[in-house]
Amino acid sequence: MDSIILLGFFLYTMMYDVTLLSIYLVTFLTSMIEPFISNAFQAAMTELFHKDRIQKVMGYTSAILSSTVILGPILGGALFGLLSFPHIIMLFLIAYIISASLDFLLDFKLYYTEADYAEGTREEGARRRFKRDISQGFNFIADNRVFKSLLLIAALINFMAGVITIFPEKMMIHELSFQPETVGIVNAIGGLGVLAGGVAVARIKRLDNPFLLMKRGLFAFAALVVVYLLPLYFGGGIVSLVLIIGGIGISVAMALQFINIPINLFIQLATPQSI
Repeated sequence: MDSIILLGFFLYTMMYDVTLLSIYLVTFLTSMIEPFISNAFQAAMTELFHKDRIQKVMGYTSAILSSTVILGPILGGALFGLLSFPHIIMLFLIAYIISASLDFLLDFKLYYTEADYAEGTREEGARRRFKRDISQGFNFIADNRVFKSLLLIAALINFMAGVITIFPEKMMIHELSFQPETVGIVNAIGGLGVLAGGVAVARIKRLDNPFLLMKRGLFAFAALVVVYLLPLYFGGGIVSLVLIIGGIGISVAMALQFINIPINLFIQLATPQSI
């Protein structure tokens, strides 16, 4: 679907011109599709990979995805300076087609166990099956005290992480008067923390108690939130401020990796595949 949307967008830009409305529409459509894709891959994780390797897979996947935070602004700026907008859309279209083609090569039944889906093999309509699956999911969460607490914690963590992503931008632009290029450099430095955190979680031995690592990450994250105020009271030069904010950003990103990956790991391993 993403490839079809981008193909339509590319043809539109070639026949007419780029408009703000067309950009909004394409962004809206791709944003609606993305949750279906990401949730489908998350649900199929234990069928694509053995359960004993899930921790490594999630750690390395998070580290690879974080590279886009570092390379994205660099490549985006280079492409924007070298190519026209229709050519950039064409590159995106080619990348989406390659990605979709590679998805067909994945073996989603490599670790498939039919017994895990015994309840879902009954003949019934799509609407009833959808309602049953949704109700089973909610009932599973409602009947599991650990899951209810975990989802509440995860929601609060990611809410606070959202605030943290806004505060440094406002501090650098309005309080410290950083130039846009400097803000981009600091954000790229912070992306190194996500990369390092993902690799670190993947490299450590298998977590028998993911909550212990998550708890330590929470304490570290809470302390670093307070430290984020330090640059406002530090009288150093621009280089010193960039290094301080970048160092804090790396630490915050690593702390969030030590929180989110164990949470996702527990969810993957504790949830029955039929759910």
